[in-house]
This record gives sequence, structure tokens and C-alpha cells, in this order.
Amino acid sequence: MPGLSVLDLSRKLHAVKDTTPIIFFTSQDSSELRAQAEAHDGAVYFRKTNAGLDILAAIRHIIQLQETVSG
Repeated sequence: MPGLSVLDLSRKLHAVKDTTPIIFFTSQDSSELRAQAEAHDGAVYFRKTNAGLDILAAIRHIIQLQETVSG
């Protein structure tokens, strides 16, 4: 996203109490970035090189979290 990283977007959403779950797709991989991404509620982080099944698993994880919260 030009001018705004997904981590910045996540912080902005969190600041206004928006609970939209975020899946972080990145071509970068660092333990610091991963820790920052996973610190956000409902966030799932993985590299763009992960297989399609990993992406589907992440989406299912987010749906399960939402169902738990909605309850």
C-alpha cells in the first residue's frame, strides 16, 4: 500500500477500536516484524511465498476467531 504499511494500518484501526482482523502478507521475513504483526488481535502473518493451503488456513483461523468473539 503506497505510503502506509499494513502494520501502520493495523495500528490505526486498533487506535479507533476497529476489530477488523488482518492477515499480513509480506515478502520480507524478520522476527521483529513477525512479532509486531502477531501482537495485534486476530492478526495472522506469513510470507507471500507460502502455499495456497497456508493462506486458506489463515483465513479459516480469522473466521474462527470472529465466531468465538461473536459467540
